[in-house]
Amino acid sequence: MGYTNPQKVRDLLGVDIDAATDTILNSYIGYADKILIKNITETIVDEDLEQIGETYNVFQTEYPFIADITPTSATIPPGIQDVSAYYWDADHNKNTLTVTSINGLTGQVIVEGTESFLSTIDVRIDYNRYICKPDWTLIELASSYYAAFMWVGRELYLVPERYFLGELRIYGKEPWKHFKIQFDRLVQIIVNQPISKVDYERMVMNPREVAPVTQEDLWWFKKTGQGIDG
Repeated sequence: MGYTNPQKVRDLLGVDIDAATDTILNSYIGYADKILIKNITETIVDEDLEQIGETYNVFQTEYPFIADITPTSATIPPGIQDVSAYYWDADHNKNTLTVTSINGLTGQVIVEGTESFLSTIDVRIDYNRYICKPDWTLIELASSYYAAFMWVGRELYLVPERYFLGELRIYGKEPWKHFKIQFDRLVQIIVNQPISKVDYERMVMNPREVAPVTQEDLWWFKKTGQGIDG
């Protein structure tokens, strides 16, 4: 399980499990999480950890909000697998250190080693950090929107945007773009400002919108004599 789950995506799409199976959606969720991580985190490389307190093996990162880049549960706390601690020896070789625990919110990191050893090296770390304090509800929703965007584009609309049948011109409406637009809006909210109650309710309660009729659609109504509602 990643930042979201298949049922959350189906809720946005308005389809059942027969139309969008868990297997298919989980593959899109995995990709959606990678895209989301790139948008809401930044990578910190070779940072010199600062020892804090009276305990020799407790260190502090420069930035708080260590990111979970391997999401595996609904609560998504970052784990020790999300950071890499090490030191450089006199021969410029990189030596891995064992991380025993981290506090993703504060950036506290505990590494394994004796006081006599840790006091002689510069402990360094690679990690990703959330640009703003993570709001798991919005992160889950953003991942759901991107997975929905991929499912609609790849599973439903496997036709060119525009094509011709004799003299008949067919124009695709690209409805999958609605989900990508909402994803982009959520990313901006996650990294910049809190979401309003009105925006949240519109995204969650009314995710599917009817596409407006455009001038390109009118030829069909003129040709067939049918109204917009059929």
